[in-house]
Formats: sequence, structure tokens, C-alpha cells
Amino acid sequence: MEFDRVVDLGWIAPTGSVEIDYKRQGGMTRVPLYSAEQVALLPVIRPEVDWRALRTVEPGRRSDSLRPSTGGTRC
Repeated sequence: MEFDRVVDLGWIAPTGSVEIDYKRQGGMTRVPLYSAEQVALLPVIRPEVDWRALRTVEPGRRSDSLRPSTGGTRC
């Protein structure tokens, strides 16, 4: 799933964050945390998206399945 795109569209938002010390990769990094409930409800809240097709997209490729709906609401 193109998780970053779902976040960019405002369909889900972080509920918090944690800081993790990646000593081998440059130090402290803030990692956003998301609600499992919000993620699980995406197919119910956004039935217009072909979620099955989205799950089959190869890594590094973009899908046409994620399009902003007109008049949609944020979760």
C-alpha cells in the first residue's frame, strides 16, 4: 500500500510519535505512530479505492488507485 500517499491525502493522521536512536544511520529520528483502527477502517471509509489492486503494486511503483475524492473528510 502506498502509505505515504494515504497520509498525504489526509485520510489518516499520526496519533503520536516516538524518537528512535539510529546510531548507525545518523542519530535520533522521529517516527510517527498511526492508529491501527484508522488503518483497518480505510477500506470501509474509502470504498471507492481498489484496495486489492493497491496491494499488488510492485515496490517503487505508483498506483492509479489512490485519488482524492471530491468532498472527502479526514479521519
